[in-house]
Amino acid sequence: MRTISFNTLDFGAIGITASARFAYNSSIHPRLFKNNNSLIYSIVIVTVTQVFITYVPGVNDTIFGMARNGMDGISWLICMSFSFGVFFVMEAEKAFRRVLRARGEDTDDREENEIFDEHVEPAPTGTKLLG
Repeated sequence: MRTISFNTLDFGAIGITASARFAYNSSIHPRLFKNNNSLIYSIVIVTVTQVFITYVPGVNDTIFGMARNGMDGISWLICMSFSFGVFFVMEAEKAFRRVLRARGEDTDDREENEIFDEHVEPAPTGTKLLG
């Protein structure tokens, strides 16, 4: 269970990262990977690291306390299902926000007219901002 949980959390983070590429637009499109080498590199690095941690004896059981024999096909199916599930839940939330925005609803934190909107004080005049 620890092995499945560990991999599911990491691959779920990949789903979040992929969905977060666009704030309102859908990430279910080939443009997700266009000019986005960081996403590709992060997916490859996390995948290679997870496979290494999951299947290398001594690393998986001694360091991480995971199953010595790694994961079987059903375990990977569970892991990938949750990863894609996270991605599609975030995409559904963005679709809902697009519908609300089309209706003229407030879907960002720029106006202070909702209970959850954050109020940000403007910088005093003459103050140099970092960056």
